[in-house]
Amino acid sequence: MIRHRHYTGQGGDPGGRRGWWRQPSMVLVIMVAQFTLPLLAARSAHAQETPREVWTSVHGPAASAVHDYAKHRSVECEQRGRPARCSLASLPTRVSLFHFAGPRPFALATMVYTPTSGSAFQQDVTIFDDDGQGHYAAGRRVTGVIGTITGASFADDNLTVETATLRQNDPRCCPTGHAIWRVDRASGKAAFIAGDRP
Repeated sequence: MIRHRHYTGQGGDPGGRRGWWRQPSMVLVIMVAQFTLPLLAARSAHAQETPREVWTSVHGPAASAVHDYAKHRSVECEQRGRPARCSLASLPTRVSLFHFAGPRPFALATMVYTPTSGSAFQQDVTIFDDDGQGHYAAGRRVTGVIGTITGASFADDNLTVETATLRQNDPRCCPTGHAIWRVDRASGKAAFIAGDRP
């Protein structure tokens, strides 16, 4: 049976707890931010919280690698009403970080952002691999997932994510559906398993 531990990312440097997230039999999930917030709430947070403030709430052994990846990732955006390219690190309204222990530790990062004013949100989901020395690097981007990721788990070498999805007649701001996806760690491709098919 795989044990599960939840770390909220609050408090000081988690480095002193390194031992328990390296145990092979333990799965550590680090969750940052409110995963169940609807898109409307995410937009409200964007109006009140700057990207800098969003990043200060991200903790865990892969946090610096995730931020460095976001700084160097260029995405479409809008500047002064014109199409442009921006650093992903300058745009997020929410960043969620999940860490998993085991023989091959890794992390899953999700960054929700709104590239242009009035546009729907977009989501970058990336797997970060531990080199065995506690140093993380961006690996594969996860593709095929539809909806905002609200949770993740890893057991029996299977990475599973849960998303909030739109049901028929749902306003775009407020999804009430729920879907489960299995992600292939090697390729990053996700396949629908159960729930409300988007």
